[in-house]
Amino acid sequence: MTAHDHLYERFAPQDAEGRLDFVGGMQSPDVSGTGVATRQSVQSTYRQKLGKLAENLASRELVSRGYQILQRRFRTQFGEIDIVARDGATLVFVEVRARVGEDYGSAEDSITARKIWKMTRMAEEYLVIHCLADVDCRFDVVAVDWSGAEPVLTVYQSAFDAYN
Repeated sequence: MTAHDHLYERFAPQDAEGRLDFVGGMQSPDVSGTGVATRQSVQSTYRQKLGKLAENLASRELVSRGYQILQRRFRTQFGEIDIVARDGATLVFVEVRARVGEDYGSAEDSITARKIWKMTRMAEEYLVIHCLADVDCRFDVVAVDWSGAEPVLTVYQSAFDAYN
């Protein structure tokens, strides 16, 4: 049990039987081959749970603001776009960042030049695959901060420009 398991209990979706469904039934992986989850695998699973939970909260927030969610977790050779949405006539590529505490800076501060470059490449791939040309696009960031009892979501529209 981690110190933040109460977050999952309060905000995680439930499965058909009403049980908490953190990450589609994901359990701590045994990457060591010993039958015991390693510290690294548990931390990785914790980060995945936190990320999925943050994406769920971000999706709800965006929908409440009038966005239409088109796709979640769009995978490319460069990585994954958390959310692809439409805000009016604008196609929006959304990066969700979550933080528990301030030990490593804020969620929005974790967007690096490399991440912007990768997001640009992933967005280009999305546009090509979906045969979208001459469409207005932007990059938004949803920061989810869990330093208090309740998560605080901040939506940064046009958070950064495409990076060449």
